[in-house]
Amino acid sequence: MGSTSKCFIMAQSGHIIGTVNPPSKKKFGLYTNTNLTLSPQDWLQHAKFVSGSLERVVGRAFR
Repeated sequence: MGSTSKCFIMAQSGHIIGTVNPPSKKKFGLYTNTNLTLSPQDWLQHAKFVSGSLERVVGRAFR
């Protein structure tokens, strides 16, 4: 599927909560992990949590 660089992103809360609350409320974050070979439980255990909106986080997810 296109790029060899892939990262799965899982939202902490529903997509609406991330858009209706300002970032200062800190009610939204994402888990990122580039290792797509892990089981779901292991993936989450080794994922990096990043607070903020998807737009803000996507740039940091691949750093």
